[in-house]
Amino acid sequence: MKETLAIGFSLSKTWSYRAKKEGIDKAGSFQNFVDSAVNLTKEIDFQTVEKQFRNLQKVNGWLWIYGDENYPAILSNIPDPPLVVYGQGNPNLDEESLLAMIGTRKPTPYGKRIALLLAKDLVNEGISLVSGLARGIDSIAHKASVDAQMPTIGIVAHGLDMIYPPENRKLKEDILSTGGTVLSEYPFGIKPLRGFFDQRNRIIAGLCKGTLVIEAGDKSGTRLTVNHALAQSREVFAVPGPIDSDYSLYPNELISSGAIMVRSKEDILSLYPDRKSKKIQVLQSDFKPSKLQRQLLEFLDKNEPKSIEEFLSITTFKPNEAMQSLTELELHGVVVKQVDSTYVLA
Repeated sequence: MKETLAIGFSLSKTWSYRAKKEGIDKAGSFQNFVDSAVNLTKEIDFQTVEKQFRNLQKVNGWLWIYGDENYPAILSNIPDPPLVVYGQGNPNLDEESLLAMIGTRKPTPYGKRIALLLAKDLVNEGISLVSGLARGIDSIAHKASVDAQMPTIGIVAHGLDMIYPPENRKLKEDILSTGGTVLSEYPFGIKPLRGFFDQRNRIIAGLCKGTLVIEAGDKSGTRLTVNHALAQSREVFAVPGPIDSDYSLYPNELISSGAIMVRSKEDILSLYPDRKSKKIQVLQSDFKPSKLQRQLLEFLDKNEPKSIEEFLSITTFKPNEAMQSLTELELHGVVVKQVDSTYVLA
């Protein structure tokens, strides 16, 4: 079976990555390479391969194989495309609508607000957001897509049998249940090591026509993703931010270096004139806040973070009641929890 040969070939240590890629390129396709290769099966550990293939079947997964027709053309043209991509969910992506949305794992209230605003606007225009299923900006991009029932693509730096961070397990399930996709070039059983994230980042940039940066610290992995995007001749967009914010230094630097400054969705949509998806109607939530939740909404502010302790000091509600209500408001995208456990209105 071609899938097992592809997994085995990608995992084989007999050949270098470069030799593997050049062999497929020279043959014209992976199938042609298999047909012409001599003693290929001798280089494959079929016991390991069969285990990987069974794990893939257990999660209803599939493979993109470099050199195959179903392998995304946009990804095959980067300097170092993954030879095999393990996937769950929808394998058929609209390459004309993919935008990478990336940024810090610890966004400021400004960053969260702008990220959510742009994400909602973009998915409502038929843009499919691609990100890394990490905390912060990544999660905002995916959640906005899920809420709008718009497919989103999460690319992870580990095997598909796990999720990092673990609190995003439900988010992964929601992505798959709304027609989205989760991808990895790493086989089952592989944990997220530091170097894997940069490898993952080249795929995030490589799948997309453009990369949008919301907020990012000076040493953020966002910088590495942007470097990949530039090396792959992709467009880079950046949201300007306050000059006294550490998380705005890099986006502002990008803009001064030639990245497209984003003030609204219109600054991005011109790159996607051929997207097939038509404008969709974002589903309206039937969520109706309770009396306690209405008081919380009146108490909270969009720009000034406030704590649950402040709220409890002026009300008679119990702490567990307030926390449960805040969690529900957060799940509905009405309030945003800060790193220091304070809250702001979304």
